[in-house]
Amino acid sequence: MKRLFSAVTLIAALALTTAAFGLPQEKSQSGSDIPPLILSLRLKESQKKKLEPVYAERNKQLQALHEDKSISEDARRAKISQINQNINETLRQVLTHDQKKKLAELRKKG
Repeated sequence: MKRLFSAVTLIAALALTTAAFGLPQEKSQSGSDIPPLILSLRLKESQKKKLEPVYAERNKQLQALHEDKSISEDARRAKISQINQNINETLRQVLTHDQKKKLAELRKKG
């Protein structure tokens, strides 16, 4: 029972993390790895070029974590947290002040 609860908790945490950070499970309708939430910030082409490989790598890492059954739940959560921290750091570097403000508002609305 405890193991089932842990598995459900991990799945819920991943789903919430995905929703909270605008992390898609698959490519958006535009064919981009960049989540629709981020695309809604009206990115410039130069910003898209910087973010696309970062989100593509993030998706690969999340997929690998999903498929790796040997990793502990704590290690999986820590890795997801690190991936999200990396994405947020990249966003801080690439987005304009107004885009960061808009993103914060969109995330609060959830």
